[in-house]
Amino acid sequence: MERLKKPLGLHAKMKNWLFFFVCLIYLFPQVILDEQLEVFKEEELMQLFKDEKFVIVLLSKNENCIEKCRTLENNLLSIREDLVEDTGGWVVRSYSPSYFKELELKDSTILFMREQRPLIYSGDSQNAENLLSYLLSNKISAVHNLTDDDFEHKTQAGTGATTGDWLVMFIRKNSEDYSHHFYIAEQVSVNLKGRMNVGIVEKEFGPVTSRRFGVKYFPSYIL
Repeated sequence: MERLKKPLGLHAKMKNWLFFFVCLIYLFPQVILDEQLEVFKEEELMQLFKDEKFVIVLLSKNENCIEKCRTLENNLLSIREDLVEDTGGWVVRSYSPSYFKELELKDSTILFMREQRPLIYSGDSQNAENLLSYLLSNKISAVHNLTDDDFEHKTQAGTGATTGDWLVMFIRKNSEDYSHHFYIAEQVSVNLKGRMNVGIVEKEFGPVTSRRFGVKYFPSYIL
């Protein structure tokens, strides 16, 4: 005759539930603990950019962080310790409508501000390891600021010397879309790293160079 199983006591049930809960926390820490990045208002974020050398910020499309924003936030949370240890910077989230519009962004995005030089993450939003590698390998901006005083020295454009090929963007510093074009230059410099140098000439600091290359409209690009 089959024996009846003895019901679990209260203590045993509690141990089973505790074990189950610990496993869930280990496997899905962000979901169970509802961990979130520190949230900055737009004016606070702008001040943080000025005060800190490195800031990694998740710019959310909406005030509530949902869908792609939540995926990016979970990825940043999983690598936050590595980022802070390597850069000494801040890892935060912000809903900044004006700045979002200024950069002409379409969806929630991770921005890496390096000494006030912005870089938008353009990789796989699902892969935290790729995100970490991308950010840490681009801590230093590869865009060269060029002026009338140093353009020839840095590019050797007139001598054909060995500084490599160049893509130069001519822009106006006080134009409404200045920030947008500057972050495009940063993005291009990452994509062309090791193959081509990327430089920026601001008209205010390069009037002679602008005339030399016949630049009449801003922005303009010269290879």
